[in-house]
Amino acid sequence: MYRESSESSGELVRRFKILKSYLEPFMMPESHGMRRNELFPVHHIKKGKTMRTFIAVMAAASLLICLGCQKESPSAPQSTMKGTWTAKTNPYLQEVRHIQYLPDKNILAVSGVPVEGRPGLQFFNIADNQWIAPPENTPLQQIFTMSYNTGSALYAVMFSSAESAGQVLVSIDNGTSWSDPLILPENTDPRCVTLAGENSAVMLLGTINHGVYLSEDSGTTWMTPETPPDNPGIQGFAVDSGDPSHILAGTRIGLCESRDGGVNWQAVTNRFSNESVFVVEVVAHPRKAGVFTLIYRTAEGAAMVLRSTDTGQTWTPIRNGLFGDAQPRCVVFHPESDTTAYIGTVYDGIYKTESMGDQWVPINNGLPVEKPIIIHCMEFVPGTPGALMAGSNLDGQLFELTDY
Repeated sequence: MYRESSESSGELVRRFKILKSYLEPFMMPESHGMRRNELFPVHHIKKGKTMRTFIAVMAAASLLICLGCQKESPSAPQSTMKGTWTAKTNPYLQEVRHIQYLPDKNILAVSGVPVEGRPGLQFFNIADNQWIAPPENTPLQQIFTMSYNTGSALYAVMFSSAESAGQVLVSIDNGTSWSDPLILPENTDPRCVTLAGENSAVMLLGTINHGVYLSEDSGTTWMTPETPPDNPGIQGFAVDSGDPSHILAGTRIGLCESRDGGVNWQAVTNRFSNESVFVVEVVAHPRKAGVFTLIYRTAEGAAMVLRSTDTGQTWTPIRNGLFGDAQPRCVVFHPESDTTAYIGTVYDGIYKTESMGDQWVPINNGLPVEKPIIIHCMEFVPGTPGALMAGSNLDGQLFELTDY
């Protein structure tokens, strides 16, 4: 079955973006490194490679484009989406990297890469459907991740840069004001902070250069647990909803596990891979004990999505319905349905499953998937009807879906 011309155009755009991703290693200078896109490192071509490599990549990718536009893929999933995504653009953010719902004020804290001279944290009033001017003392830096302790504190992590050291800021009034940064171990480059259980004073700090730090007094003092093997660079944590002492840590070289609340760690990548992998995200199911979803990327660039239902002892691939070259980026579980989840991707929009990942379908009505859109994060807003919010790399755009 051949596509109609409009469908061929859309597929051509998608295939062109694949070609662009193949050619980026040839065009991107080494100086971009990990900072351009922390979660998708570029593997650069070593010096001495001949032009034949370049020509081969171009030829293979061009063939992929031609073949992809000729016939309908029999496995390409059809959208069963009911509603339509609507954009809520913030003029002061270039990218949205994290969304945190603050129930006390019924607002969203939205962080990311700011326009020069603007704060890296913005706020969206859900009831009024409009952006709120952030407080004057909101930091003028990139804020990439946040963690919220219900009724207590909002933590915001700022990466280190050439101009300033990395920091973890704390607000006890939903971002209205910020206390002095937490005193971190010297020369620490923080990447993520996680609370070990709701309303917990136990905090885990993941860093790029010093592994994991543990605090039992809400960040006042820090101890150094047994660092995960090879100082791997921590990307994020997942705390088992049925056992807060059981924690998984995603790293740049694989997966680590703690069974004692973050005091001792062991590498467990060999449970699903025989080689080092870059963990993009690991997420614990909010209600089902011992259930996790893992997104990782191999050194060759292949992206995988896995599910574990036995506390991470065994893992099952769950890519059915995703395009063969789809690059998953983030995952969020439905607030009420235990079997429903959503995955945001690089360039392929958002997918939904109602079967714990056994089958995925795209839900992209209203999303500008014809552009190189990256879905960095997603967050649910409770209420009637409630909403699923998605943050992207496109001009600070936050997308909302109410019929999810």
